[in-house]
Amino acid sequence: MADQLPPPKPEADSEAALPASRRYAHFHGLMLGTVAMIVGVFVLLTVVERPGSWQPNLANDPTPFGYSIGMAIYLVPMLAGLFMLRQLRSFALYQKTLIYAVVGMFIPIFVIDVLFVGSSFFHFPNCGAYLGYIGAFDLVDWEWEAQSVPIEDVAFYFLAIACTLVVYIWASLFWFPQASPFYRNGRIYPPRAWAYIKVWHPEWRAVVIGAVLIGLGGALQYTMAGTCDADMLGSSPFLERFCQPDSHSAFTCIDGSAVPIKHDSPTEAPVFPIYWAFLVFTAAIPTLALGKRLGNLVNWPAFSFTFVLMVLISVILAVTTAVPYKWWAFETDVMIGFYFNAWFGVPIEQTFLYLVTPWVAVLWLEAVHLWRFRELTAADPLGPGYPTVDLTARDQDFLPPEQP
Repeated sequence: MADQLPPPKPEADSEAALPASRRYAHFHGLMLGTVAMIVGVFVLLTVVERPGSWQPNLANDPTPFGYSIGMAIYLVPMLAGLFMLRQLRSFALYQKTLIYAVVGMFIPIFVIDVLFVGSSFFHFPNCGAYLGYIGAFDLVDWEWEAQSVPIEDVAFYFLAIACTLVVYIWASLFWFPQASPFYRNGRIYPPRAWAYIKVWHPEWRAVVIGAVLIGLGGALQYTMAGTCDADMLGSSPFLERFCQPDSHSAFTCIDGSAVPIKHDSPTEAPVFPIYWAFLVFTAAIPTLALGKRLGNLVNWPAFSFTFVLMVLISVILAVTTAVPYKWWAFETDVMIGFYFNAWFGVPIEQTFLYLVTPWVAVLWLEAVHLWRFRELTAADPLGPGYPTVDLTARDQDFLPPEQP
């Protein structure tokens, strides 16, 4: 009977029982795989030496309510994942975790990124692609702007986070349940290792690496500012492939009004890569810190599936519709100045965002899962009240047979 299955031995679940080389091997391996993928894509993008020009006529409203409808690229996979998860009894342990993780991640992103950052780092020229606007604070001009960020931008962040977490949980419970550290002898439950992990202990190495990344971003911004200057063209043919050819253009909206780039000042060199620094502080450093603490609790095959799918969805959204048709555009003075013109001028910061978002979202989910069960795991692991879920017959259909 399932209720008579013996619990795992105590020493098998403790963090101390796992050597460091095994504890973080999957984390480091996937990091290496990510770097390899980035290098391969970068080499591909360098072949574009003379990018063609693409300027949509926004006065003709080429994508009516396009940003609104385009959110289906996240909404449909999320709803499909939720529908399939509802068929799995093992999803019971994750329902509240999913809600807490989505809300806990979305609220600070909404407050910081939408209300304070969206208007500072982006502008939204394609007026016909939105349902409406909300107000936001512009950090660069230090003023409140009543109609500056589309409503769809709020939906974009919420749906991207929710879709990432739903896909990860579905892949973990449906495709790769035995790869999960929560799986034991036909059951899914939180491992007792959670009682030994100090998740919120300061990880200073992550802060140091973040500071180095910000410094490298500043150095690259200084280099690109000199390379892309009209008086210096020809000094570095390779880097000139990544200059933005239309950085000082304005667009005309469907009502005939001009939508200029607010912070673009061609006579002055950029001072600091603010958007890059923001992404490092809010995404890269948390990823490195939580990855060190929670790397051995992540279902890495499920995460690999999630990572590839979410990066693919985000790149398709950006390079096929959002950037070419100006659903959003970038304030050049707060960017590093390194653009992928093969992708219609997508800056390096945006590609970094797409790559790091699945990492920080999944690690945040595991941290929330730890927080939910902190009292049970610390007080009475595997005691009478310890939550366990027997896999249903439907779940068992997707598991290989147990070895004798």
